[in-house]
Amino acid sequence: LGPGDKVVTTIAEHHSNFVPWQQLALKTGCQFVCCGLTKDERIDEQAVCDAIDANTKLVAITLLANGLGVMPEIAGIVKAARKVGAKVLVDAAQAAPHLPLDVAALDVDFLAFSGHKLYGPTGVGVLYGRRAELEEIEPIFFGGDMISSVSVAKTEFNSLPYRLEAGTPNIAAVIGLGSAINFVKQLGWDDVQRHEAELVAALEEGLYSVQDLRVLGPRGAHHGLIAFSHPAIHPHDFSQYFDNAGVAVRAGHHCAQPLLKALSLNASTRASVGVYNTLEDISRFVEVLRGGIKYFT
Repeated sequence: LGPGDKVVTTIAEHHSNFVPWQQLALKTGCQFVCCGLTKDERIDEQAVCDAIDANTKLVAITLLANGLGVMPEIAGIVKAARKVGAKVLVDAAQAAPHLPLDVAALDVDFLAFSGHKLYGPTGVGVLYGRRAELEEIEPIFFGGDMISSVSVAKTEFNSLPYRLEAGTPNIAAVIGLGSAINFVKQLGWDDVQRHEAELVAALEEGLYSVQDLRVLGPRGAHHGLIAFSHPAIHPHDFSQYFDNAGVAVRAGHHCAQPLLKALSLNASTRASVGVYNTLEDISRFVEVLRGGIKYFT
């Protein structure tokens, strides 16, 4: 990448799929293009497609926005990238626990996700890449099984995937992630998606029934999580109230500060659902939500 080249991403990205490309642009002089949201707070897919041109080398986009709970239509974006020979990298960290990941169907060059959002351990994740693309990546860490042979004059690196996995791996976490993946697969993706869709629908119904509550993202488009804010209650205070009541939510900018700024917010409260949640949990959440608003206002 260099001057004249372009990297295209969106305002809804997690910092981990935003800051690296921003910093790469600052270092190399390439253009960093950040596409915004539609009026109903979806990722503006048309703006992404319009930004992709002959100078575009990489399109980096989320599969499920962790600050909104909405999914862009990837297919059209991939098609636009293919027309100009640009590579596509998908951040699937938030999507991984909620839907099966089929890299062949997505037709992407790279896809990454973390272990801890998929009911696995922290400190471990997965990077998928087309073999041809991975072969072009020069190792930046050295030692361990990424080495094939070493002499005073030269070093030969191992074949993939070892050449990109330097040092002693986090063996326990890798085994744990494998077990987590098997756990979800045994549940069955159809059942997981059916169950979570029911939970999210109930969560939406509860949130939209509360006066003065701002729900981020369009109704009916949420997957796995919903973020919200109240004009009179700071999200950190809200989350503490939930915590005191035994309900786990997340408050803050969710490592997506550009997104929150685009929404004219400093922070939000986020409620996520998983395979272990029940409709009773949703009812309890709404009960505590109403109690918190009454307490603070």
